[in-house]
This record gives sequence, structure tokens and C-alpha cells, in this order.
Amino acid sequence: RNRPSPEFTLCLLLYCLSAVGFQFNDEIKIFGYSQSYLSLVFNDTLLHLGQHYKKLLYWNEGRLTTVKIQEYVQAVEVVASTRSVWGFIDGTMRCFCRPGDNQQDYYSGHRKHHGFQFQCIMTPDGFMSSLYGPYMGPTGNWVMF
Repeated sequence: RNRPSPEFTLCLLLYCLSAVGFQFNDEIKIFGYSQSYLSLVFNDTLLHLGQHYKKLLYWNEGRLTTVKIQEYVQAVEVVASTRSVWGFIDGTMRCFCRPGDNQQDYYSGHRKHHGFQFQCIMTPDGFMSSLYGPYMGPTGNWVMF
């Protein structure tokens, strides 16, 4: 098996996570590898980071203090004239190449891709303050909520 360099892995991960609506077809031109290889590297990297940093991916009580949440409420109230809102629920799908097994578990008919769904709470300062998932591709936002 061809083992990618850490630099390549980090570049692919950052590119895929920053690109809105990315597809591995586009990355073939940039990185020069097949869709299946790029998908494998991307998924393995996410799994590795998830396992290695799982304690940091849970609710961050140090960042989301009562005082900070009150600041968020005030910031939203100024813009939206509403009370008690401190964050916004955002759902996203991370697509990957068609898997060999159990394709129906990962395929989203709505998005027309295979992938995982995530749901997060975005705070007014632009940070992702909580992340839930992954959920299988066909899972709707209403199930994650």
C-alpha cells in the first residue's frame, strides 16, 4: 500500500474541508491521484484525527462558559432582535467515493453523493462550538437534531 506523506495528507484534508461543495473529481487535477486513493486518504485521516483527539471534540466547557454564552446572546440580539439565541445549528455532508460494501447506508438521495453527515453549533464569532456525528449519508437534519 502506498503510504502518503504527512504533508500530502494535511494538504488534502485542509483542501477538502475548506472547499465548499468539493468533489474528488476536482482534486484529481490538483493532487494527481485517483478518486479512490484520495477518498481513502481523506477518510483515514479523519478517522485517525477523530480517534486521537476525541476528548477535544466533545462539548468544550472551558470555551462555552455562561459569560461567553451571554455575550453571544447579546451579539445575536443586536442583529436579529431576538432573545435567548446564542448559536446556530448547521448541518453539513462530507462526501466520499462510492464504497464497495453497503452503498445504500452512505448514499444521500437528496445530495446525490455518498458521505457522512455532521451537525454543529456555530457561534456568532464563527467558531464551531459543538460537533455531532458522523451520521450515515441518508440521515436527515431532523434526525440529528
